[in-house]
Order: sequence, then structure tokens, then C-alpha cells
Amino acid sequence: ASAQPQIVSSGSTILENGKASIQNANLKHLESPTTDGLYSTKTNVFATMSIDTDLSSNNQRIIHLSNGSNSMQITRGNSGNSYSIIIKNSDYDASFDSTSYGQFSNQHLFNFLGDNTANATTLFIDGTSKTDLGSIGTGGGNNSKNTFGVRNDVLASSYFSGKFQEIVIYDSDQSSNRTGIETNINDFYSI
Repeated sequence: ASAQPQIVSSGSTILENGKASIQNANLKHLESPTTDGLYSTKTNVFATMSIDTDLSSNNQRIIHLSNGSNSMQITRGNSGNSYSIIIKNSDYDASFDSTSYGQFSNQHLFNFLGDNTANATTLFIDGTSKTDLGSIGTGGGNNSKNTFGVRNDVLASSYFSGKFQEIVIYDSDQSSNRTGIETNINDFYSI
């Protein structure tokens, strides 16, 4: 229980934009076994989250999904990586310019799509497509489990400092449904 993220602090529910959220910091994280089917050859993740304004020199692993041998890793880059949003999808790395998003304390909607069959990764933030800037070579972990809020080998320097409100994971490409899914999430969370 001591490793679980917080939803209550000092007797009050933690809120983001008036809705309950999970505060993740100091190695608090969620995890599940690789056998739960969260990772597939086409994995589409929609997540509402905010990133604490922590000017860390470490990469912060937001989500690490694996099937035991391959993985999709979503990371907020460190200061050397200009706080970019980085997605490692098995052997394919992509970096996305997050000048406006690498350091933010407000809630945003992220849509990550990793497609191992095409060695491709896409990112939308608040409905806007971001440009793939190419690999910056971040990765790591051991693919032993799925984690939210830290690298899956629970490396102390890799924890994510921020809040999650909703994470929706599809085992297929939801590009044709993206705007509808984003609209439903936006309407509920008032993003």
C-alpha cells in the first residue's frame, strides 16, 4: 500500500479541474502482470494527466506496457531532452516536441499510438497532432510487468511526478474513432 499513488491527501480528495485524480510521486505507482493483455502490436492509449513542474534531470516514465518481450514506453524526457514527450515502441523510438507541454501543471489529453507492424508512433495532445522528431534513444526497463508512474524495473530515478485522471488502453488502432473518444473525455473533464 505504501507504493500506491494517492487519491486522498490530508483527508481531502485530490482534485484536478474539479474532478478526482491520482497523485503520483516519490515512486508511488500502479502495476499489473504482462499477461493482462494491455500491450499488443497496435496499442492506443488515451490519458488525461498533468505533469508537475519538476525540472528534473531524470527521464520520468509515465506508462510502461509490455507483453514480456516487447514494450511501449511513454516518457517525459529530462532536461537534456528538452522535456520532450518520448515514446519507445519496441525497436522504434520517437521524440515529440513538447515545448508547450513538457513542463505543465494543467490537465491535458494525450493520445499515444504505437504500431509495431509499421514501426510507427503517433502523438496527439489536446487533439493536435505532434511531429515525430526522431529517436533520442531513451528506454530501459526489463519488460517484466506493466507500470504506470515509474519504469517497470521500478528504478528510483524514473518515477513520474504528476496526476492521472483517466487512462484508456485499446489493443487496436483507434485513429478512426479518435475525435469521438477525445470529445467524450474532454466533455467529462472539461479540458
